[in-house]
Amino acid sequence: MDNKFLRKFYFWALFFFFFLASSNLSFGEIIAQPGTFDHFQIEAPDKLLVGKDHKIILYAVDIFGNKVNMPKDFVRELRLSTTGNAQINPSIVKSDEINSSGLSINIRNEKSEEVVISLYENNRPSPVLEKRIKFIADALNALFIKHPDSVKAGKEFMVQLFGVDKYGNLACDYDPKEINVFFKGDLTPEIKEFQFSPFNCTVDIKLYTEKIGNFYLEAALLNKNIYGKSRTIEVLNGDIAYFIVNAPQEAVVDESFDLTIIALDKFNNFVKDFASKKEKIIVEAKGKGKIFPYELLSQAFSDGKANITLRYNIPEDIKIIVKLAGNTNIMGESSIVKIQPQKVKRFEIFAPDTIIAGQRFKVKIVAYNQLDKIMSSYNLYGKNVILKTTGTGNLSPNIIPPSAFNQGVAIVDLTYDRAEKFDIIATTEQEDIPSKYIHVEEKKKKVKTKP
Repeated sequence: MDNKFLRKFYFWALFFFFFLASSNLSFGEIIAQPGTFDHFQIEAPDKLLVGKDHKIILYAVDIFGNKVNMPKDFVRELRLSTTGNAQINPSIVKSDEINSSGLSINIRNEKSEEVVISLYENNRPSPVLEKRIKFIADALNALFIKHPDSVKAGKEFMVQLFGVDKYGNLACDYDPKEINVFFKGDLTPEIKEFQFSPFNCTVDIKLYTEKIGNFYLEAALLNKNIYGKSRTIEVLNGDIAYFIVNAPQEAVVDESFDLTIIALDKFNNFVKDFASKKEKIIVEAKGKGKIFPYELLSQAFSDGKANITLRYNIPEDIKIIVKLAGNTNIMGESSIVKIQPQKVKRFEIFAPDTIIAGQRFKVKIVAYNQLDKIMSSYNLYGKNVILKTTGTGNLSPNIIPPSAFNQGVAIVDLTYDRAEKFDIIATTEQEDIPSKYIHVEEKKKKVKTKP
């Protein structure tokens, strides 16, 4: 029994011994070397941060991707290039510089974009290797506001707001609900819509205003101390809708008077660009007479306003109407203007300083109307001018008819029969009119005034 047990023990001990021996022989270490060079390989992350210097590694590998040393007996020139705005250095290397540890290449880009790195061999036109890398934006640094330089009053317009990093790349790491928008300048537009577009990380703001002027926007993420400011936006006037006509309460027949015409849009803004429209404007008068001028061009306007002078030929109450020739529905009307008849207010008399009694001498008589302007139509509306003197002699002729006046001035030959000092006074038949007697020294051309 004991022998049988011992025989089994020795059998299993020997079996176990041979098993261990065979196991040690089957697990011996084998070293596998890489194969020969087959192609190049670039190791780099798929995404890199803008504004940083990054290292990418260029390897030579066998057909199975094992890293190898490039052979020293066959040197090739390798050229690296990249699309987009990335910069790569060095851009030209020798193949024998690449060992199993690879060759370190520096790449940098400040623009958020996808680029393709290409490796060319011996100036061949086609790359032997390409690697795509996406550069992603840095942290949010500021808010940028995109907008039109000018808009029209009464029309909606869009302003786009987005976050950017310090290199100007679109940054999305903010909550648009935390954005505060402020308006500064001549006006405050109404915000019609405020929408966030997650596709391109922008905030679209629809604005509206009926007032002209200049303004700019400021945007802020107060919780992050991030700000942005737009350029100036000019709100331009709309199309012309009507005129305002400002006229004096009174004017004088055939005498010029001032009229102001203002072109306005439907929001009561001055149409400042009206001069550029090359429109014709008709001027009419509600009355029996004629007004002059009866038309003008829009080029006469400056910043939506035109100042012109008119004349009217009949004494009556009128209203002045201004119309756009191309669309007579666009018009304006003044208040009542009383056109008064011409009335002489005063005379001025110019005469020599010295005359000879009984001999003719020339005298110039100038008539002035109620506006203290030379009464150019005195021959039409004036009366006989009566000449009187302060002396004891007789002045001949002493009545000057209105027909003797031309453009408000009469030049007449007179005689005086007394050798004495005297002044000439001019008046009219029905009433005394103030007159000013002016002595003229013919030799020295000096004018003396005597009230």
